[in-house]
Amino acid sequence: MILCVYLMVCIAGVALAVRRRKPLLAVVSVVGIAVLALVIRYTVYPIAEYPFNRLQLIAGALVLLGFAIPLLIPGFYRRVKASPLFTGELATAGDAGEGPETPLVAATRC
Repeated sequence: MILCVYLMVCIAGVALAVRRRKPLLAVVSVVGIAVLALVIRYTVYPIAEYPFNRLQLIAGALVLLGFAIPLLIPGFYRRVKASPLFTGELATAGDAGEGPETPLVAATRC
């Protein structure tokens, strides 16, 4: 399942590269997608013997469930997008200007 996470990060890298018009980042991300696709393919096929073949099905079902949750729950995406974690309210709520800046506050100011 961690390979699927790496694959999604590479796909997000392509989207970021296209938005920011950075062709080198896009190429690196596409190469990452190709390599991970091969690794995932040879990890999944040939199918392992029982009981390990069940683990592949369970992992695949969990990945599909992770993709389906935002699509099936009404308002899920809107609530996540409005979360203080993404709006920066959580990071700046305790920031009164004194003391060292936390990494989360610094990251939201980019």
